[in-house]
This record gives sequence, structure tokens and C-alpha cells, in this order.
Amino acid sequence: MKDLTILGNPHEFWDYFYKISKIPRCSQKEEKIREFVKNEAEKLNFETKRDEIGNVVIKIPSKMDITKKRIVLQSHMDMVCEKNQDMIHD
Repeated sequence: MKDLTILGNPHEFWDYFYKISKIPRCSQKEEKIREFVKNEAEKLNFETKRDEIGNVVIKIPSKMDITKKRIVLQSHMDMVCEKNQDMIHD
């Protein structure tokens, strides 16, 4: 398993941000971002699961004592889809 500290480099953070910003993901049309997130997690050997309504769950194993409390992070993947008329994707 890869160590999460590899994501600590600001350049890598902005690289992910840039890749995500290029993926259109209007509400009810999140399949491309869902696949991106799932694929990136699987590259890091994290367990992934998608439920019946499209939520993606990523399980990151602890390097610490597994009897300790767990943490859950939640976010949304869609965005407000507005664009200028002269743009394909804004």
C-alpha cells in the first residue's frame, strides 16, 4: 500500500485539482468524476465500493491501532453547470 503522505506535495495536490476541474460533473451526471475518484483510489490499493444511488465509498486502512475511533469524510462530486456561450466546458 502507498503512504498517504505522497499527497502532501502541493504540486501533486494542484495536479489532482486540475484533473478534477477538467471533468464536467453536473448534478445527476456525475459518472465521469465517480469513475475518476474510484480509479485513483484503486491505484493506491484502497478498497472502493459504489452503492445503488451512486455514492462512492473508499476505505483507507489505518496504520494505527484499529481499536481506535474511525473518521469519516464526506463530500459531493457534482458542480453547478453554468458556462459562457463560447466555451465547451467552463
